[in-house]
Amino acid sequence: AGLAWTANLGTLELHPFLSTAERPNEPTALVLDLDPGPPAGLLACARVALLLRDRLAAAGLPAYAKTSGSLGLHVYVPLAPGHSFEETKAFARSLAAELSASHPELVTDVIDRSRRSGLVYLDWIQNDASRSTVAPYSIRATPWPLVSTPVTWAELEDALASSLPQSLVFTPADVLARVDRLGDLFAPLADAGRGHRLPG
Repeated sequence: AGLAWTANLGTLELHPFLSTAERPNEPTALVLDLDPGPPAGLLACARVALLLRDRLAAAGLPAYAKTSGSLGLHVYVPLAPGHSFEETKAFARSLAAELSASHPELVTDVIDRSRRSGLVYLDWIQNDASRSTVAPYSIRATPWPLVSTPVTWAELEDALASSLPQSLVFTPADVLARVDRLGDLFAPLADAGRGHRLPG
C-alpha cells in the first residue's frame, strides 16, 4: 500500500529513514555513505568500501554494499534492536577518522566540499535520526534512469581489477535481471533477527 501511494504521487526516488515508525529512536542499520570528490569516482569508492568491509569484519560485523545510483556507494551493517543514533553516529565517525588517518591519499572525513578534491568523503553524518539515504532498488532522478543497486564484494573487486566503473552502473532492466539471477542481496537488512551489536 505504501509503494502504491508513492507511485500515485509520481515519486521517483525513495529515501527512507534508518528507523521504523514503531521504534523511531532505534536505527536498524549503520550506514556509511561514500561520496567521491572529482576526479575520484566509483572505483575510488570501491577501494574505500573494501577497506570498510575488512575493518568491519575485524570487528565481527558483516557489511553489505550498494551503489547510490548516482556517484558513490553505500555500505550497510544490519543492527540488532537496542542501538541509539548517538551510538551508531559515534561509531561511524570513529571509522571515518580511522580510515582518513590511515589512507589520507584516498579518504577524508572532512565535511567541507572544497577540501574533498580527489578524495572519497566517508559521510558518517548519515547516521542521524533526521537523515535519510536512498533506498536499495530506488530509481534515481538522473538524466537517464539509474538504480541504487545492491552489489557483491566480488563485483567491487572485479570492477577495481578491470578498471571498469561502468560495471557498477545499473538500469531498471539490469536490476530486474539481477534479482532473478542473484535474489535480493539486501535481504539481511530487512531481517531484524540477523542484526548485530556494535562493539563496545
